[in-house]
Amino acid sequence: MRSVRVVVAVAAVILVAGCSSMPRVASSYQTDADKVALVNATARERGLKVIWVNPPQKRVDEIGQKPQNLAGH
Repeated sequence: MRSVRVVVAVAAVILVAGCSSMPRVASSYQTDADKVALVNATARERGLKVIWVNPPQKRVDEIGQKPQNLAGH
């Protein structure tokens, strides 16, 4: 029983140490204006009106302000 506790304790220490060494990148989310414009233009061509409830978002790293597309496109 003691050996099981030791193994669990060692595993917990390794996991915590691994997570603490990961780099942290500050990021935020903002509306993907390009995608909104594209959808709005397409809707306008078809005689439709879009009302955005949850507009598409993209993640922006605050260090370099590099947008990352969440949809993978």
